[in-house]
Amino acid sequence: MNLRALFSPRSIGVIGASADRRKLGNVIFRNCTSFGYRGVVFPVNLTATSVEGQQAYRSVKDLPTRPDLAIIATPASTVPAVLDEVGEAHIPAAVVISAGFRELGKNGAILEERVISIAKKTGVALLGPNCLGFVIPSIRLNASFAQGMPADGGVGIVSQSGAMAVAIADWAEKSGLGFHSLISLGNKAMISELDVLKLVAEDTRLKVLLMYLEDVRDGRAFLAYVAKIAKRLPIVILKAGRTPASAAAVASHTGALISSGRVTVAALESAGCLVVDTIEELFDMARAFATPRRPKGPRIAVVTNAGGPGILATDSVGRSSLQMAHLTEKTEKSLRKILPPAAAIHNPIDVIGDATPERYEDALRLAANDPSTDAVLAILTHQLVTDTLGVARRILKVNHAISKPLYAAFVGGEGVRKGIELLRDGGIPAYEFPEAAVHSLAQVTAWTVRSPRALSILPKPHKKLTIPHGSLLGDDALRILEKYGMDIPPGLTVRSKETAVTAAEKLGFPVIMKIVSARAVHKTDVGGVVMDVHSSRAAADTAADFMRRFGKLFVSKNDGILIQPHIQEAVEVFLGGVNVPDFGPMVLVGLGGIFVESLQQVIYHPAPLTRSDALALLKKSPLWNIIKGTRGKSFALSRLVISLVSLSSFIAHHPEVSSVDCNPVMLTSKDAWVVDARIVANQ
Repeated sequence: MNLRALFSPRSIGVIGASADRRKLGNVIFRNCTSFGYRGVVFPVNLTATSVEGQQAYRSVKDLPTRPDLAIIATPASTVPAVLDEVGEAHIPAAVVISAGFRELGKNGAILEERVISIAKKTGVALLGPNCLGFVIPSIRLNASFAQGMPADGGVGIVSQSGAMAVAIADWAEKSGLGFHSLISLGNKAMISELDVLKLVAEDTRLKVLLMYLEDVRDGRAFLAYVAKIAKRLPIVILKAGRTPASAAAVASHTGALISSGRVTVAALESAGCLVVDTIEELFDMARAFATPRRPKGPRIAVVTNAGGPGILATDSVGRSSLQMAHLTEKTEKSLRKILPPAAAIHNPIDVIGDATPERYEDALRLAANDPSTDAVLAILTHQLVTDTLGVARRILKVNHAISKPLYAAFVGGEGVRKGIELLRDGGIPAYEFPEAAVHSLAQVTAWTVRSPRALSILPKPHKKLTIPHGSLLGDDALRILEKYGMDIPPGLTVRSKETAVTAAEKLGFPVIMKIVSARAVHKTDVGGVVMDVHSSRAAADTAADFMRRFGKLFVSKNDGILIQPHIQEAVEVFLGGVNVPDFGPMVLVGLGGIFVESLQQVIYHPAPLTRSDALALLKKSPLWNIIKGTRGKSFALSRLVISLVSLSSFIAHHPEVSSVDCNPVMLTSKDAWVVDARIVANQ
């Protein structure tokens, strides 16, 4: 696909360019010609003789020269015929603005497939349909129906939603930031977010890329490419539509855990993306990354003219990965010399309410020059004696003299608006509240210090598993996982009290007894697990009780009562795997046992894993403070790492598997025993 012809065209044909200023085609034509674009723009209209004073042409066949780009803004039903003409004219790229395709249902999807077929047959690189278009400030081209032309700069925007793109474009023009590009993907019939990312990421002028996505086409390839570039290019994603991966997966622990959409966030973050939750946060990240300075560490100094906002900033720092810097004695002595007696010289530095611009400047210089600080936040609250613009000018002056990142939060609505604008125009990330400033700085710091790992290549699938009735349970599941290297304790499945006694005596007391049936997924909830069975009599009684209450559930030949040694003095761990439609195989790790779903204490990572990947994942998990060893207790971390790698290999080799649960994995000082498992097939 010729994406360069699409986004850097020397000439354009606007098909559907109307003489009526109320029509979309007219708006797009005027946008293409109103902001200094140096290429030729041809209006194409079946009935009009001129558009905005320029000669109009009945079709692309009548154009005097072949344009690089066709922008199509005609009714959806006419688009296939129009695109056919575009292809026959050997125009290399097209943007379909028109709506009325897949987003409307079955008939629209059929129409979109026709458009895709024509584009592929004729070799036209197709953006859309149902999109806003795009804006490239560096060539002064607004090939969209968004208003205005933002300043040229380093912020790139890619949006799947046209409405979101319009809102972002409006914000972009008013933000004071410089923009590299604004591209609307629409239905992504041909050109996807990965295609656009590969193109724009090559441009060193791009400093940060903001993306609004509802789904990710070929998510695995997207993650792999992001992992390659994420260290040099910040990619901030607002991901909408965080829905369950599949209805079938919810039958398992893993399915319930991924239904929140956190797996999507984890997949994107594992590749090095920053994932945000709100439009406001997306814009905040644009301001933060638009400045080239990056903190070298997490230590922040706060300078404020009011105690309350300083305390709020300190609280925000405490909730983040940042730290309040401990100022050196030399810095504090210098602060005491320049500040009034009522001022606070410890971090946060309170220069008090009557602070002059000069006092702010002196305090900021000292804070920034302290060797124990990595970044500085200047907070101003609007008070009667506050010279807001004067303080803003002094902050800019300090910013020119130092090398560390300097952020600002000016609180006070209309009273501080001009000060914020002045700071933003000067390249300082300026916010209306200290919490937003701290959060943005924390995100930038996290991105700066992180080391994204290359995504492992997916292996060739192994022979498909035979999974009767859609799932494998108990001993059947455990034996398969054992072949992949997981530690499985000895166990026997029985269906009578006599065989239960024989099995328990063979394994050795104490034992644990549990029911195995696809009709009883959560065994503990129905009383289908008895631990610490110490005698033959207790084994017989438990088996008799289980057969009386659950015998009707034992319909498969492998259903029954599973008896295993009772493993004691162990931490219960949850390991899971899932094949997600967007991102492929993922692993989950967290606290195990009966509380795994209610606590939701799990983290996720794309599979397969190396041993170093697995150890890094465990260190990030809520388990780590327990399993790393405390008060003389140690656990077999090496065995747990092997189990996690083995599970990741299993889920990566079996795309026909929807999910796999290993719960619990009993982690002892010597072993990591998988005592129960469930494998669920894709439906």
